[in-house]
Amino acid sequence: MTRTYTKTIERRQIEKFISNKSHGIDFILLEEYETPDFIAKTLDTKISIEHTRYIDEKNKMIERYRQQIIDAARERFEREVGVNLQVSFRYSHNPMDKEHKKQFYIDMLFDMVNKIYQVNKEYKFRVSTSKMKVENKYIDSLTVQSETTWSNWQSTGAFLVKPADYKQVQKYIDKKSALICNYPIDIDEKWLVIIAGIGYRSSGFRFDLLDCSNLSRKKFNRVFFFDERTEKIIELL
Repeated sequence: MTRTYTKTIERRQIEKFISNKSHGIDFILLEEYETPDFIAKTLDTKISIEHTRYIDEKNKMIERYRQQIIDAARERFEREVGVNLQVSFRYSHNPMDKEHKKQFYIDMLFDMVNKIYQVNKEYKFRVSTSKMKVENKYIDSLTVQSETTWSNWQSTGAFLVKPADYKQVQKYIDKKSALICNYPIDIDEKWLVIIAGIGYRSSGFRFDLLDCSNLSRKKFNRVFFFDERTEKIIELL
């Protein structure tokens, strides 16, 4: 992911945050910056906004590996079959990097989709599998749909949304707070916005159940938790 693309995502998230009235401030301008990430202005106040995402790095690595396999299987299908499909895979809890090399899993996903496509290719179809002997110990089910104008293969599935861990949250605050010494001197308030609820297991955490009793804002005037999914804002007091 390029820095430009990352910054675009960050700006979109911060724009959603500042447009939410829960923080009690009306903003007139948002500017991208390097340190801090953004500077936002009201009629009489200049506010720095640091952006960070609450991420479970272990689950993020799993998600990245699985998406690489899906992308490679999709590219092979596009190359060999030349048809656009909408495909969703529901993964099981079995790890995919222990028994076989990556190419084994790429071929496995390709074969699963291709078998469904070859049987149904004369029709407009939407097939969702469940106990159809197509599944295996790595994939619980999949959905394949032919009515689409673009090729999109992705993973899907429900997961338990857990509370964010206060020790990890404090690490984010400490890391961002250490950058404040490099800020411009004309900042009136310093904010940190910690974002979660993106829709993946690695980032889908709840802040409303977070134990804030031992958390410190450090050098920030205000620290916010922003659930992008629900657009709910919680402030660390």
